[in-house]
Amino acid sequence: MSGASAKKPPCDLIGGKAATILRSTWFDERDHRRMPIESSVIPTTFIFVSGMLQKAMFIYGKLIVNPDRMLENLNLLKGLNLSETVATALASRGLGRYTAYGLMREIAQSVMESGKEFRDLLKNHEIVRRYLSEAEIDEYLDFQSNLGILQAQIDSTLSEIGR
Repeated sequence: MSGASAKKPPCDLIGGKAATILRSTWFDERDHRRMPIESSVIPTTFIFVSGMLQKAMFIYGKLIVNPDRMLENLNLLKGLNLSETVATALASRGLGRYTAYGLMREIAQSVMESGKEFRDLLKNHEIVRRYLSEAEIDEYLDFQSNLGILQAQIDSTLSEIGR
């Protein structure tokens, strides 16, 4: 590996190799000009990915997860970390993206100035209540419901690798 490429992060090298493969197209089934590219790019890409996975396993292998502390940290922002979800919901309900984001900015500023909960300000805001019910606001501000299919994807991946 050259000195210049040794300093690039592996993800940049992998992206470059993917671009190389995409640029080297077959003209017909008898065109073998692509084979030398494939025979060098594919194995080195696997080596880079393997190294990245080993490093990730080393870093996260001894990670201690404290769900209560995580929830406590999430709650430090009084719900503002989910303002994107609420803004998107308002925009999709007809408020408009620009207006919805401006409204979230205004309410977020109120949260920061008053120290009140984001949820309470949303439930008492006239414009927000025209578009969202209290139950919908609660759902959009629930961390668990915002994980979507993440847990199913994690479980599927762990079962595939036998853990």
